[in-house]
Amino acid sequence: MYDKFLIKRKNVFGITLLLFISVNILQFSESAEIICDFHTTGFLMGGSIGSKNFYICLASLLKDEGIANITGINGEHSDSRTHSDVEAIRLTDDWLTEVPSGIDNFFPNIEFLYIRETQLKTVNSNQLQQFPNLEYLWLHKNQIETIEVNAFSRTPSLRVINLHTNKISLLAYNIFRPLHLEVLDMTGNNCGNELAVLPQTVNRLIAKIDVLCSPLRDIINEDLRLSSLEMIPTQNDLDKSIENFQDENKTLKDKVLDIEREVINLNLAEAIENSRNDIYIDYEVPKTFPGNLKKKSFSTRSKIIGTVIRKGEINM
Repeated sequence: MYDKFLIKRKNVFGITLLLFISVNILQFSESAEIICDFHTTGFLMGGSIGSKNFYICLASLLKDEGIANITGINGEHSDSRTHSDVEAIRLTDDWLTEVPSGIDNFFPNIEFLYIRETQLKTVNSNQLQQFPNLEYLWLHKNQIETIEVNAFSRTPSLRVINLHTNKISLLAYNIFRPLHLEVLDMTGNNCGNELAVLPQTVNRLIAKIDVLCSPLRDIINEDLRLSSLEMIPTQNDLDKSIENFQDENKTLKDKVLDIEREVINLNLAEAIENSRNDIYIDYEVPKTFPGNLKKKSFSTRSKIIGTVIRKGEINM
């Protein structure tokens, strides 16, 4: 009986030891130190922000694709600065597949996260929540395909997002709406392929992204295509429109000719009337004219006087 108890106790101890070793091995394989080269460096953020200087950790990690948690920082600060003075961190290890957690345990005041030329494929709030003061996010030239819903819910102070040269084809509706961005770079992606460096142009780009990068994009495009087809006239419609136009054009020309004839008639009548008045007013019938001419109407007298004048029978 006692021997059986000892055997059971040894088995429990062996299993516990094995579990302890396994957990530590797993933790060691998923944890790593960041090797930092600390500098003060300027970066051009674009737009009205211009260039900004940051005290930055230019980070590197020992290659381990299982790294998930940062357990330490290795590097010497300049000018008596400390971890709390670090405003930015740059990760450029080409094998890195995600943003390691635990960075905020050492650098609590990160404003600028710069990840470039890695294997990063997804952006989510779990990665970014460790940077509550984040204002500038550069994630260009990675392999990003997905930005999860509410990815920026823990980083409300973001002013600049640079996602150029990734593989983004779809984005959730209103993915950028909670933010007040001043610069948004989506160039080099499969949708929203534009750069906006002013708040008003950023808002326009976001509105386009909500349509062009929406999961409903194909449905929207098909609706637009069908609507455009309905608006395209048939050949019969075009022929009828041309015929109507020709009829209207002929009617308009006829009206113009009628108006021109009326104007000519009015001008002629006015000229005749003026001529009559001029003859009646300017010339008097000489007393030597026969009495029967004086009794004629104005129009007759005008005609006779005109004839007399032409024959030179009246001396002026």
